[in-house]
Amino acid sequence: MVRGLDYYSHTAFEFKTDFVGSQDAVLAGGRYDDLSKLISKQNFPGVGWAAGIERLSMLLDYKYKFTPMVGLIGHLDKYYHVLLDYYKIS
Repeated sequence: MVRGLDYYSHTAFEFKTDFVGSQDAVLAGGRYDDLSKLISKQNFPGVGWAAGIERLSMLLDYKYKFTPMVGLIGHLDKYYHVLLDYYKIS
């Protein structure tokens, strides 16, 4: 498996499905031991992951055939209004 990011070390992982078409990776991440040296004088290991909200939504739509309630917690960037419109969260 190739994640395409050179800062991963040791373990990298992906959750894949064939339900969402050709873009089959839904969630991915890995361990990175030396990334902290780029932004800090200290070196400490870490792990990180990310998931595509659109792909997770497609999985829910496929499995349950209804509009699920979704709660989002996180940093609001310049695209947050797109998610608010899509999920009609007020």
